[in-house]
Amino acid sequence: MFPRYSEHVRATLRSPKTTWLGIAASASLLFAGCGGDDPAFEREFQWVEDLMLYRGQPLTSRWTTDLRVRIKSRLPRVEQRQAVADALEFIRPLIAPLSATLVDDADESANVTVEFLSWDIEEVGAIGLALTPFDEAGEIIRSEISVHKSLSNIELPFVTFHEFYHALGFGHSPQLPDSIMFFRNNGPKRPSALDERLVRFGYSLPPGLAQGSLRVEFEDRWRGLAEFDTSARALRTASSPHPHASESTSSHRCYADAWLER
Repeated sequence: MFPRYSEHVRATLRSPKTTWLGIAASASLLFAGCGGDDPAFEREFQWVEDLMLYRGQPLTSRWTTDLRVRIKSRLPRVEQRQAVADALEFIRPLIAPLSATLVDDADESANVTVEFLSWDIEEVGAIGLALTPFDEAGEIIRSEISVHKSLSNIELPFVTFHEFYHALGFGHSPQLPDSIMFFRNNGPKRPSALDERLVRFGYSLPPGLAQGSLRVEFEDRWRGLAEFDTSARALRTASSPHPHASESTSSHRCYADAWLER
């Protein structure tokens, strides 16, 4: 299963007792997006930048075509199929006018696949994967989601939502534990109001924005998308370290390949 992903950039999220793999020194990223006259606003921008320019990738990425999602697993459980359906129901209004349709399991025209598989969790240190390549224009080509088949009915929806966010082109949140995209599995949750605003913001923009252009769009649009909600206010005091500050990707053609720690 896993060797086919070896050519892509990989971020493995492991327990605190293990080390990060494939980290390149780039301390300047630590201060990207910081400064200005409004610390709360700057903190929000850093959070958005972390998720939209994940691991130092040079451009934002998003879908520009409708999502056709199929479940590849043989005889998926009812709960597994429902977790996929729930995730699609949640994201549909956020990515409009694009659509997200669950197609027949045998439909080879699907551009998003979801598999429920088994692997050694202790060895891999992960319970979910999303491989989402995009081209030089920032347009996502396809996404391949893998979720561990042993997950309980409590864990399953949370992990499926998390991986679908990766499939939409978003990375991990190093700052906000309430976010569905927090970089560690800190318990089942649904997307927060801030997570919801992130998708609406990202899909109101064209793909392929560099950091400077993202900043301009953020200043124009972010606060206008919703009232300043409880999740956003949490960013005022968020003080978690920035675990991806020293990571960077090595080429313009980047891959969001993210694993969720158990």
